Amino acid sequence: MIAIFHQNPMSRDDEFELTVALRKENMYFKRYSKKIMTLALTDSPYTATMPLYMCHFAIIFGSDVNATALEKIVKNFPQIILLGGVLEEHVLTKENFLRYGKMDLTSSRVHLVQLLQSAGGNNLNRQLTHHQSTLVARLKQIGTNETTSGENEESVPV
Repeated sequence: MIAIFHQNPMSRDDEFELTVALRKENMYFKRYSKKIMTLALTDSPYTATMPLYMCHFAIIFGSDVNATALEKIVKNFPQIILLGGVLEEHVLTKENFLRYGKMDLTSSRVHLVQLLQSAGGNNLNRQLTHHQSTLVARLKQIGTNETTSGENEESVPV
């Protein structure tokens, strides 16, 4: 997870408090120059984020997708304003970043499985693999017919 923020003037004490709060959630607060960001993002999949680095900005990143904790922490610091971010290799706007980050993937997967089971009935697996099973059975039958006919030709003396 990478969140990109516009940063207004901020005291060192506020910045320290923000950094501590983020570290508790396994997130990191960094600031880089525009020149470094241009060098880092040129010819990368994240070139689309380049316009966000034109003025004072900050980056908050973490290994876990935890947008709810990030939003809760950022509400206490009005000096930084969320512009957008990157979640699972997708560049997203502020609204989409927060919405996607708040999604519970486990419940979404359960809902999808339930939907597939109700759409296909209880025999969804059989319906999906029916044609492959018949193809495999017929190929085995053809394979066994060829080996038995080949053995018969060799065993019959002429």
